[in-house]
Amino acid sequence: MPSLRRALLSLLALGAVATAQDRSPPLLAPAVAEQAVGSLPLRLNLVALPSYGPGEVVRLKLFLKNVSDKPLALEVARNVPVYDMLVRDAEGQVVWSCAGAEPVVRLAMNEVRTLAPGQTWSYVCDWDQTEPNGQPVPRGEYVVAGHFEANNETLRATSRRITLR
Repeated sequence: MPSLRRALLSLLALGAVATAQDRSPPLLAPAVAEQAVGSLPLRLNLVALPSYGPGEVVRLKLFLKNVSDKPLALEVARNVPVYDMLVRDAEGQVVWSCAGAEPVVRLAMNEVRTLAPGQTWSYVCDWDQTEPNGQPVPRGEYVVAGHFEANNETLRATSRRITLR
């Protein structure tokens, strides 16, 4: 069953399943409209399964795709993560962050990374269903969100609801 889930996540991330007339459950990965960081045509998609059993690792995937026919120069910070994925509880409190809870001092140094036409960058984070203190979170519904930062802007992916059963 885990290999089936991996295959499903891969298909959804590539957009092979999600279409404008998608009949799959909306929590998986509906088609995402083009979004922009500044004036750059990018697509950002967050993929997660709709539910997870006790102790099962919650794998979150964030995909950033250049949907133009030209290379895109993205200016990103050198010493801080350019992306993050968060898990919020029913009250909206962050219970986990891929980047961690430690604040990072941003240096003034940036670098430029080029995303080729049609190229996709992917980022993966695994959450073990625990709070930062190591305690398991309660069963229930959570919202996962992801973002990518470039060119002094933040691009946010469509949030996903997940259930810990």
